[in-house]
Amino acid sequence: MESAKIIKSITVSLQLPRARNGSMLICFILILAVLLTVTQPLSAEAEIADIFGSPVYELIAEEDILTMRFKQSWSFDSIDLPTASQELWGDDRLCLTAVITIAGRGFISRLNHDKTRLRCNLYGATGSQLQIRPIFKTGKAGQPGTPPLFVATPARIRHLEDELKELADSVLSFQKRNNCFSCHTALPLAIACKAAAASGLHIPNTTLNQIGSEIAAMQSYDGTYHFPQHPDYGVIAPTLCAGTIMAIFSEFSGQYLEHLHKIKLLIPDWLDDEGLVKSDFYFRPLFIGHKTNILFEAMILQTLYLYSASDDPEVFDDNLRQRLNQLRQAAAFDPTEPVHRQILSMAGTPVLFQFSSADRPLIVKQLLHLLKNEPEGERADIRALAIYLLSRFSQDLPAGPLKRRPLQNLGDRIWACFEQIVISLPTRAKNKKQTADNIEQ
Repeated sequence: MESAKIIKSITVSLQLPRARNGSMLICFILILAVLLTVTQPLSAEAEIADIFGSPVYELIAEEDILTMRFKQSWSFDSIDLPTASQELWGDDRLCLTAVITIAGRGFISRLNHDKTRLRCNLYGATGSQLQIRPIFKTGKAGQPGTPPLFVATPARIRHLEDELKELADSVLSFQKRNNCFSCHTALPLAIACKAAAASGLHIPNTTLNQIGSEIAAMQSYDGTYHFPQHPDYGVIAPTLCAGTIMAIFSEFSGQYLEHLHKIKLLIPDWLDDEGLVKSDFYFRPLFIGHKTNILFEAMILQTLYLYSASDDPEVFDDNLRQRLNQLRQAAAFDPTEPVHRQILSMAGTPVLFQFSSADRPLIVKQLLHLLKNEPEGERADIRALAIYLLSRFSQDLPAGPLKRRPLQNLGDRIWACFEQIVISLPTRAKNKKQTADNIEQ
């Protein structure tokens, strides 16, 4: 058995640092640490391979065919083989041409300029084993080369990447067709892509930029969003939802800050007597008035708060910090209210919601009960958010299959994809430089 390497280029995405109730110095240290991480050279292949693990294979020689059997299915972009290798070609043998067959497709190698490596582009071919047939060998081998090098992604990860791209295309098509955006599709897509990027997946950046740009273009001159064909949606809810989507997309692009500033200026006129944003749209179980609006406002203000120090890390907007503290206090866990009615604001951890040690056992108990026994726990959105929150506690899911309602629409499919991202991926993984739009499948 031999552990082979994955070569992948990555970039560390600028993740928004956690907002704190402490001093501004702590915030400065956090942002400085993130910025330093972004500027570090990306040279350690072993660190990259740690994201999804390395392909491990067993080599089987049968006459003139070599078979590599892997422990799991991989999607291969390319394979580099040494021209001189005792393991592959035998003693004093030099292979100058080979054909790799995987999933019934054959690919011929290309010799590099110094005749030490064979490069074979596989264009995303997927399988748990492949065959190598040497076509031309000579008896003038030099020093043995390094082991085979793989540009590869686990098949389950590539499947999620492809699904994210398909879902993003569907959201974009909906916007173009209806000349509006949907909080029930664009918002979960933004949430899913944020989780995917943090976990090391390629995300469809080009499509996300198109979605975000179209949403930004829909903003009225006064900063609001409203749709005359749907007056029941109100103005406050779609405006804050659009702002939240753009705030999440701001982790990948800074082009939406002007639009977020316009929304921030509207908020004081929307406050009720308790200092919270009013609600003009109610749609269970996620869009439920104050709870949802608190999260939306916090996401927008947190983005502006952090970007306020992008030019001078010692300068923060203290008014934004104070407002964020007020919102966190208003979003405190209420043990008397059903957990599914708080689940969206709870998912805003750590920007909005901080779990206290005293509340955690009860929250975990309620989330597990929700998944196992409550009809709301069968919904794609509630189910995905509950699983996400349990993962934050490193809490195992209940044994046995959980009930799930059939997926009924695009929004359900996006939430189901988000659930699979949460379940399948290591949270420590970093985002890659290459996006799904640029991958030749």
